[in-house]
Amino acid sequence: QMLCQIAKTKTDESKNELNNYLVGYFALFLNTEKSWSADYDSVKYLSSLDSDDGKLRVFTWNLNFRDGSFKYFGFLQYKTKDGIRVHFLDDKKADNVEGIQRSFSTSSEWYGALYYELITKKWNSRTYYTLIGWDGADFLINRKVVEVLTFDRKGMPLFGQKCFKLERTVTGRLIFEYADRATMLLRYNDKNDILVLDHLSPPETKYKGLYQYYGPDYSYDAFIFRAGRWH
Repeated sequence: QMLCQIAKTKTDESKNELNNYLVGYFALFLNTEKSWSADYDSVKYLSSLDSDDGKLRVFTWNLNFRDGSFKYFGFLQYKTKDGIRVHFLDDKKADNVEGIQRSFSTSSEWYGALYYELITKKWNSRTYYTLIGWDGADFLINRKVVEVLTFDRKGMPLFGQKCFKLERTVTGRLIFEYADRATMLLRYNDKNDILVLDHLSPPETKYKGLYQYYGPDYSYDAFIFRAGRWH
């Protein structure tokens, strides 16, 4: 089990080396027919999510480095009329000066996260896959990420669709930053058909904007999906 080996490995160099083998092996395996029917639930350190329409499978995992940073890896398997398309997810967060504000709209320029929920929505014959993920960021901050994934007619993935309406602004990705020691609730409530999340705030106003101090304040926010957008 390569992922277990990576988790036990102490040096960053060895982790990267083992992970390169894993990426190569996984890419080959996911292009075989038997990969679609394989069971991934028992694979430790791997997140595997299936869409409700049976067309999409999302795999993600991460490497945790000695300096407290993380790098994320993943694959999309998407069923088209011509067969199953496989896309490698290449985390580009650390490689640019714009940081987390960049658009990250393609699989080769991905906002890396460990996805733990996948919500399938349809509107006007278009399918919107909402992904909720965790990003360990660093020693001070954790992040939760929500974004919408769609596919074009050629079966190519497009991330960060502008589907989130917050009062007067429309954005393509929600990023919540909070203290490393805190825990943030962010999940889909199937019964009420809403996204529910902890409202984050600093303990005192002097810490406003310093997200390493933010945490849940015992109030909640929610998003509801209407006409192709989360409001």
